Amino acid sequence: MWKGNKNKRWIAGLVMFSFIWVVLGLVTEMPLGAATGRTDNETDTVRIEQPADDGSGVMEKSGDTPAVGAKKKFPWLLVAAGTVVVGVAVYFLFFHKPKYELTVEVGAGVTGTPAAGTYKHKKGSTVSYSFQLASGYKNLTVTLDGRSVAPSGTMTMDKARKLTATAVQLAVYTLTVEMDEGVTGTPASGIHQYTEGTEIKYMYSLKTGFCNLRVRVQAPGGNNLLAEPETQYGSFVIFNNSKITVTSDPEIETGFDIRGK
Repeated sequence: MWKGNKNKRWIAGLVMFSFIWVVLGLVTEMPLGAATGRTDNETDTVRIEQPADDGSGVMEKSGDTPAVGAKKKFPWLLVAAGTVVVGVAVYFLFFHKPKYELTVEVGAGVTGTPAAGTYKHKKGSTVSYSFQLASGYKNLTVTLDGRSVAPSGTMTMDKARKLTATAVQLAVYTLTVEMDEGVTGTPASGIHQYTEGTEIKYMYSLKTGFCNLRVRVQAPGGNNLLAEPETQYGSFVIFNNSKITVTSDPEIETGFDIRGK
């Protein structure tokens, strides 16, 4: 059995080539008399008449004499036209490849190639693609003709295709830090903004004249670690609005009066 378009093209080309040359062969070999409806056995005749005998002894002769036929011309124009037709047919059947469109859509937060746009590629060609997330985005999704594929790969252009790459922008959350006068450290007091998934590191210590450092982190995964006396630090990943509260107590001065006053 014949399989694939390649064999079909070969067969179609062979049939067309054979048909054209058979027609040219018939035209080349056809007698010129066929155009007038005469056969090869029919000949043109010429009537020859001579004057009557005038006594000179010459006899009168009359009859039909075959005429000499015109010489056939080779049909160069038909051969040239047939050659052009065969050449065009061979080109479109064996060498010309149709082109398919590749439509690329790239959303915000995605970098890579090919860039967004419409491209034309020859049938059967291989096209590579590669996409990455830009800073501040997550969840890279790449689809080919509506089907999820890897962020990088190749495709075969055997039809019109559509390549899409999208991402989701990371959320921005607020971190509120409150510290009393007896504490120093980072992040400082105030309102800070961080992109979703950012690791926040904190470290606080007591100022001179204060004691009882307390650090309270209100955030998922937040913790309080006592690293050493009068110092606390830790870290957490921010996934929603969070708060750090740092407090302390003033030291109490004690004195002794020998007079009891």
